[in-house]
Amino acid sequence: MYRRNRIALMVGLASLLLVAVFLFSSCVAADGTVYGLQPVTANTMAANKQFILDYFAALNQDKSPATVDKYVADEVLKHHIDLFETAFPGYQLTAKEMIAEGDTVFVRAGCTGVHNGDMSGIAPTGKSIDIEIALTYRIADGKIVDHWMLFDQLTVLQQIGVMPTP
Repeated sequence: MYRRNRIALMVGLASLLLVAVFLFSSCVAADGTVYGLQPVTANTMAANKQFILDYFAALNQDKSPATVDKYVADEVLKHHIDLFETAFPGYQLTAKEMIAEGDTVFVRAGCTGVHNGDMSGIAPTGKSIDIEIALTYRIADGKIVDHWMLFDQLTVLQQIGVMPTP
């Protein structure tokens, strides 16, 4: 009985392995890339970094919808740009560090501006900000299609004078 169960288990595992090999091998192209994904090379990652540098340069000159639409497909990012431009007209971004992996680019950036517009109900103070932002962009078809952004909102509120500094 023990031998029969052991043989059945081995046959079952071998069958499962064959099914897995068949399924996963049918997803891989002859050049080794997975179907549905663009092959990623060092050139692609360098091009993605340059795309973000070009995007920052364009945004620092003009934040009009036409300029933003040239680089951005992500509607949430477009909204963030509009909100920040309202509160800090003419704000500037500076890439301090960039890391690219596949279709994703991480940027540690500096952001400077002057609070000369409404910021979610906070009246303009005329005070300057100088903050760091962590940005992650996903690029597809020559545009930013996804983004993640982290920055210290408390520091912004302290720099514009609406929150006391310790």
